[in-house]
Amino acid sequence: MTTNRTQLVLDTWSHLPQEVRDNTAPIETEAQYQEALRLFEAVWDQVGETPDHPLGSLFVLLCDRIIRIPDDQLYIMIPLTL
Repeated sequence: MTTNRTQLVLDTWSHLPQEVRDNTAPIETEAQYQEALRLFEAVWDQVGETPDHPLGSLFVLLCDRIIRIPDDQLYIMIPLTL
């Protein structure tokens, strides 16, 4: 049984543009990582330190998405310099 709120989320999510859904999926490639960083920076410029900003939840989602890169992929994303 779904509530009205749950159904609203499900209906809204299915109508989001593919670009939005792509930017909330797990990061699997260098290109996705770079795009996530660009979007994260743009959102940070908008949100700043305003905790109740409308984009605040997107900021947290992007932060979590970037942080959750699997350890075995980390070497691909962050070049090591000696």
